[in-house]
Amino acid sequence: MRFSLAAICAAAFCAIATQAMTETVSASPTLTVAQFKASPPVGKVAQIDGYVVYTYLCPPCPKGAMCKPCMSESSIYISDTPRVAGTADAPTIAIAVPDPAQFERDKLYRFEVTVVARAPEGVDGRLLRSQPIVKRGYTNF
Repeated sequence: MRFSLAAICAAAFCAIATQAMTETVSASPTLTVAQFKASPPVGKVAQIDGYVVYTYLCPPCPKGAMCKPCMSESSIYISDTPRVAGTADAPTIAIAVPDPAQFERDKLYRFEVTVVARAPEGVDGRLLRSQPIVKRGYTNF
């Protein structure tokens, strides 16, 4: 089997770029919501662990209707603690997501987000990827 020099170089470049990207992402520490709020790393990628406490879906505009824009993007709000009835609201982070319905309320997730400067009624970051977290000895239901 013969390979061209260009194909070999392209494959090598892809492998190096993938390794560098993986090292960059995994090198960033996982933050709590409180740590993120204290010093948001604007313009960077951050990993944050948090409980989904609220979801917002920008309502779709019916076909042919004239709708005004949503106040903010579809998003989820995460906190260091799950919602508990009768407690004060904990600080939250707003993360723009394409489909907020894919996240369960009061479930713990690890989020990887691109951090943006928060504007009024805006978001703190845009979702790159997420995964649910199950703590040892606990169940996430």
